[in-house]
Amino acid sequence: MISNIFTLIGQISIFQYVYALFTSLYTSAFRSSKKPRDFGKWAIVTGATDGIGKAMAIELYKHGLNLMIIGRNKGKLSNTALEMRNLQIYPEPEIKEVVMDFSDPSGYDQLNEEIKKLDDIGILVNNAGVGYPYPQYFDELDVSLINEIIDVNIRGVFMMTKMVYGKMKEQRRGAILCIGSGFSELTSAPLYSIYASSKKAIQNFCNNLQIESSAYNIVVQCQILFIVMTKLSKMKKETLFVIPPQKMAQESIRELCKGGLIWSTICPYWAHKLQLIFANLIPTFIWNSLILWKLRSIRDRALKKKVA
Repeated sequence: MISNIFTLIGQISIFQYVYALFTSLYTSAFRSSKKPRDFGKWAIVTGATDGIGKAMAIELYKHGLNLMIIGRNKGKLSNTALEMRNLQIYPEPEIKEVVMDFSDPSGYDQLNEEIKKLDDIGILVNNAGVGYPYPQYFDELDVSLINEIIDVNIRGVFMMTKMVYGKMKEQRRGAILCIGSGFSELTSAPLYSIYASSKKAIQNFCNNLQIESSAYNIVVQCQILFIVMTKLSKMKKETLFVIPPQKMAQESIRELCKGGLIWSTICPYWAHKLQLIFANLIPTFIWNSLILWKLRSIRDRALKKKVA
């Protein structure tokens, strides 16, 4: 009797993930697409000085959107803007650079004033984020890092979304894209407890806001990414599962622009979808042991390098 119950539970779990894979791949292949400009004339990208944020800004610029790029380093922001202008898109979209450190809430009033000047805001990309330098136990974390993760990863997303949502609601169109993390969707992520929790909070926020916003033709998505070749990941070699930010940006925008059924949480890159589904098929007690062993070994190597 008990063995039959466990068999049934296992079959239901397998069906659940196979169904998720099928529906995700089906909608990726067959949904009709919009163009980024169908959401509006302006796109706002946070954390646009490096990595995914910079790649997203450049990709949206290529589609002819005006860009407000936000980052905490003025020099890097200017480099991103210059790189976009050198693409020589015609007619040339506008670019506005705004310096903002999301760990310092005193800058929100000025940022809000800049956003109010924009008409027809179409896309917001909440990309700015803070992570761990390497896997760490909870009690090893500096309080300053915990506060920074909360300020940037959570409060920053809430505040940016609040600033644009009213305009999108009036326009009855728009898209809000939050860059998530695979850690929030895995069975567990020990040694990344605060970071994973911050990303899970944003995922839950997107799930709820998508229900509220659907009546106003506003798309809200939390896109789950695994390893991308950025400074944060420290990965330099492209593989099937590790891709450059430029490719990730293309996949993200393509997924955001697909019509039909809207998923509030989705992996835009197909290989990352497979990673997530198969990782979550591993029984919890096995996964917990494996991930703890793996992340602890990465932590130990990082500490040795720190001492050396």
